[in-house]
Amino acid sequence: MDKRILKTKKCLKESLRELMCEKPFEKITVTEICKRASTGRVTFYNYYEDKYDLMEDCFEDLYEQIRVGFHELQQKNNPHDSFELRFRNFLDSIHDVNQEYADIWVDDSYTFLMMYYRFVTQTLKKLELYGKEQVKTRYDVDRLNSFLVLGFWGFFHVGGGVASAAEDEEIRKSAHQLVRDLAAGGLFRN
Repeated sequence: MDKRILKTKKCLKESLRELMCEKPFEKITVTEICKRASTGRVTFYNYYEDKYDLMEDCFEDLYEQIRVGFHELQQKNNPHDSFELRFRNFLDSIHDVNQEYADIWVDDSYTFLMMYYRFVTQTLKKLELYGKEQVKTRYDVDRLNSFLVLGFWGFFHVGGGVASAAEDEEIRKSAHQLVRDLAAGGLFRN
């Protein structure tokens, strides 16, 4: 892809992120995004249908960050593809990206939260396919993924604030223990 197009898209994404730190996604307009990015509306519409399409592109970038982080963790500490470690590495890779974007996750607009929820459940499904053997569950995979995504979202974000480094490490340790408990329970079977 042309470097100018990449630069313009990057600028539009950064402008959306900046605006989301200031107000809810639903109150942001394409005009505001373009003004912040010093880009014309015609240019915006050459690349995106609307602000939702732009947000989907932002989520694609997040997915790539999560995928790369997940694969690095898998190579580093899970050479035998243990299900428990795969699950833990997935949580860690999502949590690392969440920490990087903590300034915008406070957006409480329904549309944004639903887009984020769909993004995380799709990411979980994609990363589940990377294992050497497919994980079998006692429950419908989509329903289980939905349950896990919402549960871990609450687990990591209870209180709504940004955790300090020490608090974050404690949360991460607790999440790892929860993964061990889930893996040892009857929820999954290989």
